[in-house]
Amino acid sequence: MFNDIHSPLGDIDLSKEFTIGFPFTYYYEFRLDDHSIPNAGWNLKNLLLDCCSTWLTVVFIAFLFKKYFKK
Repeated sequence: MFNDIHSPLGDIDLSKEFTIGFPFTYYYEFRLDDHSIPNAGWNLKNLLLDCCSTWLTVVFIAFLFKKYFKK
């Protein structure tokens, strides 16, 4: 998938696991016995937790800016 694109991701060692998500991993891809076809999956609970935590962080920072940097 991502290895077909001409980018630094093309240099990924195919034997390793590839994950997306911080602080919760919501997408993972791995290969068994160095096969070219990856096994992948989504964790929707972690995706929703990441979205909610990001949204709450942005709202909190906006609140702090309004409170301390009023003109």
